[in-house]
Amino acid sequence: MAAAASGPIRSGKAVSKLNALKHGLLSQTVVVRGYKIKESPAAFRKLCQKFYADLQPVGPLEEMLVGQIVTATWRLRRARTAESGEIALNVDEGYLKRRRINPQLQWAEWEVWGDPVWAMKESHMGTSILAGWLSEVRKQVEQDGELTEAAIKIPFHGKPNRLAVDLEKLRQRCLLPPPAGTDAARHREEIKKQVLAHIDREMRILEWGRDDCWQRENAEEQARQAAAVLPAPAVLEKILRYETALERQIFRAMHELERLQRRRRGEKIPRAHGHGDFHADRNMKITKRTQNGDAKTAVNWGLAGGGRKLRRQTKPMGAGLLKRVSTWSKPVKTFHA
Repeated sequence: MAAAASGPIRSGKAVSKLNALKHGLLSQTVVVRGYKIKESPAAFRKLCQKFYADLQPVGPLEEMLVGQIVTATWRLRRARTAESGEIALNVDEGYLKRRRINPQLQWAEWEVWGDPVWAMKESHMGTSILAGWLSEVRKQVEQDGELTEAAIKIPFHGKPNRLAVDLEKLRQRCLLPPPAGTDAARHREEIKKQVLAHIDREMRILEWGRDDCWQRENAEEQARQAAAVLPAPAVLEKILRYETALERQIFRAMHELERLQRRRRGEKIPRAHGHGDFHADRNMKITKRTQNGDAKTAVNWGLAGGGRKLRRQTKPMGAGLLKRVSTWSKPVKTFHA
């Protein structure tokens, strides 16, 4: 008779099947499945199972509140994923933008200095270009056996620059006639060694400068990436407002679910105060004269301030009065005993 009155009793498999159906229906409206973005329905069902097993809702109202908690939690995860994606996008876009160098703009920036060699030595890319040109000049000297005008014009393709001026001075020194009694072939070989030694020395200086520029530019890049970790102010405000709304929804649903479950278990639930009643009761002080007519001691129980400790004061009282005093600017009501 009791079983018939309470309705049919479902087995464990039937309840599990019904819960799976509920999770599946909920996932169809919450889980995003687009062309490029595909959230996992299995992960959402697993999250539902964890919350249902922990909160154990009974009846449609409790199940609705648990569903709200699960949905808000899933959306909160999505918001944090969006924040991570925004940070990764900022860092990667900044890095790729700095890597995409326009050669014409770079050359124009170097030529603003007048002699581009000085400006090129301040960057890793510039020192690498200079070192490459000197390497080509060295190969040309080894091939021709001397420093020629064609080899000097290799850097900057013949445009005037300090590197070409230094090479031209070296070439003019090499054109001096050999001392008397010196073999011409040996003299030419000696000049070639001097030219190669000069070029090797300049290339070592450029390599040292290139390493220094690499370390400095790498440190600057790391600092820029660290600064790009914070999203843009508008995006950050949007994410924070979204997260705040979801957290409030979770806490409100949890509070209502707790009240329903306590009521279902037969516990006494305190009446939810309205906004006006709450402040009126919170800021009310009750002062009562003791039974001894000569005593001037009274007990003042204050609940003002949102959870402050109870206060005990002493103050003179008139005979035969029971006063209700509000500390907020409200009229004082006096009741005669």
